[in-house]
Amino acid sequence: MDTTHRKCPLCDRSNLHLPRSRYSREPWRLKACWHCELLYLENAPPVDSLADVYGWSASSHAENQRRLNERPVTGRIKTHWKHLRRRWLRHRKLERLIARYAPTGNLVDIGCGRGSLFSRLSSNLVPYGIEIDSLALKVAQHRATARGGEVVHADAIGGLQELEQSLGLGGVSVIVMHSYLEHEVAPLTVLRIAERLLVPKGAVIIKVPNLDCWNRHFRGREWPGFRFPDHVNYFTPETLARLVTKSGLAIARFGLRDRSPTSDNMWLVARKAGN
Repeated sequence: MDTTHRKCPLCDRSNLHLPRSRYSREPWRLKACWHCELLYLENAPPVDSLADVYGWSASSHAENQRRLNERPVTGRIKTHWKHLRRRWLRHRKLERLIARYAPTGNLVDIGCGRGSLFSRLSSNLVPYGIEIDSLALKVAQHRATARGGEVVHADAIGGLQELEQSLGLGGVSVIVMHSYLEHEVAPLTVLRIAERLLVPKGAVIIKVPNLDCWNRHFRGREWPGFRFPDHVNYFTPETLARLVTKSGLAIARFGLRDRSPTSDNMWLVARKAGN
């Protein structure tokens, strides 16, 4: 895919003639689509570069270091608070949603990282993962195979197509897109493939940053949801809902608590139509 002048991933309009958004950071150009208002990275890096140059293992460290250099005092306070929150205040929302909407069957985690989710799943679920970062892949593969599953080393589209061959159409109960869809240059294509893989009433669980949150309005360019260049889509509740329904999935849960403006993130559960 040529991402030098990427079209809007929601409505496929070209925004080449529009000025870049004020939230851009050189050399990366954010564009707000004139038709559907989705904010996206026009010159997104090639997908294969996400495996090394812009992979999460490398880019997250570089981004955290940049923020520490710009604001050393507040940056260190936020880093320590984040570690404490993860250790003592972990919210099990993802696990609760999985248990409610897909308690049994095959689970696919796109962008599974080191596979930390797999060890927290019910024994009624068989974990499968898709991961492009080779550094995280080995640990994830060990955790998945221990539960009877596997991890595919590929980008999301290639990985879903491979699992489509091995598990078959309608072979998956739930697909997890936790902190992933903001990284995907072709999110509509991924959701459409996901819809084919799901059993009737199967679920897709999505978590993405909320561009319309109060923190972004307050902090502007310094909002932590802006990550260059690995975040290539920036969703509001409206654009996320539009993307999901356009893929053929039906929104099952997207209430105010899931898209609260007080939170930097939002959650959405979609389901495949069926009996």
